[in-house]
Amino acid sequence: MCEGNVCIKMEASNRINGRRTVRKGCGKKYEQNGCQQTFFGTKWTSRCVCDQMMCNNDEILTVTNLEITSDRRSAITILPNVQIFIISLIFILIITSHIPLFIST
Repeated sequence: MCEGNVCIKMEASNRINGRRTVRKGCGKKYEQNGCQQTFFGTKWTSRCVCDQMMCNNDEILTVTNLEITSDRRSAITILPNVQIFIISLIFILIITSHIPLFIST
């Protein structure tokens, strides 16, 4: 049972190895209901806060529209692939722009 002003659920996952870490707990300081999600490369992080008893359950967060479902999450995680592609293009551009320097020496 959650004792405190809010229930909190934090989740982090890695798309490469499928590893997922979930922490659930309570907070004494009141926070506004909602979820914050961040994407960085292959990592996805979510922090959800709700002020109802035991609302850090996965199904309840989805029903109350505080957390996205796995279908929407997989559509959003396309972004890391785009980041990898753009970084690769920049790397190739840098390498090819320096080739004349190596040839002339």
